[in-house]
Amino acid sequence: MTDENRVDGDVKGTVVQAGSIRGDVHLHGSAQVVPVPRQLPPAPFVCVGRARELDLLTGMMDEAVRDGAAVVVSALAGSGGIGKTWLALYWAHRNLAQFPDGQLFVDLRGRDATGQPLSLNAAVRGFLDAFGIAADRVPVDVGAQLGMYRSLVAGRRMLILLDNARDTAQAAPLLPGSPTCVVMVTSRDRLAGLVRNHGARSITVDVLPDADARELLGALIGARRVAEEAEAADDLIACCAGLPLALSLVASRATAHPTFPLAVLVDELVDATTRLSALDDGEGATSLSAVLSWSYEALSAEEAMVFRGLGLAGGTDISLAAVASLADLPQHRAAGVLRALERVSLVHKHMPGRYRMHDLVALYAEELALQDESRHLAQRRLVDFYLHTASCGDRLLDPDNQEVALRPPAPGCVPLEFASQNEAVEWFDVEHQNILAAQQVADREVVWQLAWALHAYHWWRGHLHDDLMAWRAAAVAVQGTAELRPRLLVHQMSGFAYARLMRHDEAQWQLGRALVVADELGDPHKQAEVNHASAHAAGLRGDVDQALRHAKEALRFYREAGASLREGWALILVGSFAGKLDDHALAWSSAEKALVVFQEHEYAPGKAAAFNALGMLAGAAEDHGCAMAYHESALTIRRELGNSYAEADTLAQLGETYTALRRTARARSCWGAALALYRAQSRNADVERAMRRLDLLADL
Repeated sequence: MTDENRVDGDVKGTVVQAGSIRGDVHLHGSAQVVPVPRQLPPAPFVCVGRARELDLLTGMMDEAVRDGAAVVVSALAGSGGIGKTWLALYWAHRNLAQFPDGQLFVDLRGRDATGQPLSLNAAVRGFLDAFGIAADRVPVDVGAQLGMYRSLVAGRRMLILLDNARDTAQAAPLLPGSPTCVVMVTSRDRLAGLVRNHGARSITVDVLPDADARELLGALIGARRVAEEAEAADDLIACCAGLPLALSLVASRATAHPTFPLAVLVDELVDATTRLSALDDGEGATSLSAVLSWSYEALSAEEAMVFRGLGLAGGTDISLAAVASLADLPQHRAAGVLRALERVSLVHKHMPGRYRMHDLVALYAEELALQDESRHLAQRRLVDFYLHTASCGDRLLDPDNQEVALRPPAPGCVPLEFASQNEAVEWFDVEHQNILAAQQVADREVVWQLAWALHAYHWWRGHLHDDLMAWRAAAVAVQGTAELRPRLLVHQMSGFAYARLMRHDEAQWQLGRALVVADELGDPHKQAEVNHASAHAAGLRGDVDQALRHAKEALRFYREAGASLREGWALILVGSFAGKLDDHALAWSSAEKALVVFQEHEYAPGKAAAFNALGMLAGAAEDHGCAMAYHESALTIRRELGNSYAEADTLAQLGETYTALRRTARARSCWGAALALYRAQSRNADVERAMRRLDLLADL
């Protein structure tokens, strides 16, 4: 035995040299140091217009820290290109100090060019790699891998960012169990399962308002350039419709050609047929069409069919009933498809039963629809839905109107029916712009029928310019047709529309053509209608003698045709123009006969018109108390009916009456209310008249 410690032979591993050894010897490996994961990609260099969302994310984290009860999960949902990842990364980098134990990040590739979502095994292995776990220590079973991952994050203050999740099923297994962690999940899916089963807080990321879009464009291409070319910049912003990806693509093209005016880009973008191709920077994976295609290609066949069909709709939004007709589906199935499209952020349910698409998403859907051979049938079903539903409403608003033979609804189209005039007006109020859009794509025979189906509503609400545009479109559609009835109706109603806008020369020409066609047709009811419209037009241009002659002709032809309700309207006209020509006996007797006719038919709009006519005659006779009573009766009925165009005129007449009665406050109130309606209806001459009356009343 020696007092030396020597090592002989080949030795592998650690050698411990010791002096005196008493007792047992225990050898331990060195403790493994777990690295702090820092997996976040770089922070976006700019993030504008997301103050609300940033505050919500911070508030959720603060609440979690305060309560410490469960993992806080924030689900950021929105369409492709809306900026979900930018927002998540911007917030994460601003709050790095809150996560000293690290940040994990994974792109789950739920919607991307590969079409293949990242597997659960690949996702969790990436997390284990971030913790430095050697391959020989990683369990084979994915369930065991998840257990190891949750053990590693337990008790640590960490951020876990699950980007681009396909759905709840892909994201949920990666949730940690430790309440010290904060999780953010971004997805085009609404992630309802995370909200329902894991208490996730949902944040919908929407388009940028114009002011924020302008700030983003300025950050991308330079605020000075945006200011110097403000009009073109505004046009670019409008074309991008608040979508951050579209703005960044536009900015990329603008910066590539810094000497080109922004107006050059605008020229490409304002044309809807070239807009999507103009939003392609040459890198296929980042073009807008490519980004949208990743969502589209994951749809079922039925969902894809409805999505393409929505590209044909064209209006501001669409109702569930309209979608059901468009797609030839029962409403309950259409509702299920729309829920699926909303879940992946391709449509948005902005109010009960009504859906809309982002402008650029709609353009993409339209591009797909144009490649679909079944699009013509789908479009016909949608147009027929609006045509027949509007015609039902028109008959309620104007039950004595001229009968127009409509083509039958296409198979699969189920129009709505209304129980009352108010219900019809409410539907028209919501669908007005959609019906006008349908007219733009309708077959020639339907264009003039849609103008007719809208005419009563346009009169009730005072949409004079829309009425004229509808009839101008109808005039183009009937050009060259040999059928007399459509030509007659278009000339007659175009003339009336021009007359109400005080475009008297065009009105006279149209109505003159209508009189010729009506005489050629030889139908007394049609001749009555044209003379009726001609009487109105002559009265509006101040030719009272001519107006009275046409009114009397209308009355004669209505009586010949046996149209008693229309006879009441002609009597109103005769009474009005006779009063202006000081034939008071004819005026009073005509108005009173009209009231009797409308009372017999229990026709509220007619009764209101008769009361109004009698009020005007009483006012002209300086019986202002009687005039007030008549006008108040007319106003009550017109308000109940929602006939705001006629309501404005009655308010003006009441204003005159109260002025004569020296009830100045009431007169001001009536003229003020009339002025508001005139402005809403773009009745400029009446606006000026009301303002003059209010100026005079201000001095009393």
